[in-house]
Amino acid sequence: MKERILKKRILKKKETNMNERMINLINSLPNEQKKYVLDNFANKEKSLFIGYLLWFFFGCHYFYVGKPFVNILYIITGGGFLIWAFFDLFRMKSIIQKKNEEIILNLIYESKMFYNT
Repeated sequence: MKERILKKRILKKKETNMNERMINLINSLPNEQKKYVLDNFANKEKSLFIGYLLWFFFGCHYFYVGKPFVNILYIITGGGFLIWAFFDLFRMKSIIQKKNEEIILNLIYESKMFYNT
């Protein structure tokens, strides 16, 4: 029963910012580690919508993904004289996806350390 619920949760996550590689990595984990990763990812996941809001209104989307130095350069150069800002419009999905992949990999590592496997 629990495994069935976990599979449903993975399919639900697939609709967000999780790619096939991450789903396969999570599926390969034992159930307790899978639960740990999915529960914590739900709290730490970065949203594409929020990324776009921060980019459009404040220009601080790199702070959101944990890159303060890049964001300071972004602000100082005025979004790379708006050229950088224009490219980020199209790169936002990959920026958020890359951060979410990093979060998942860290959670998988934590779960393996926590459950000693």
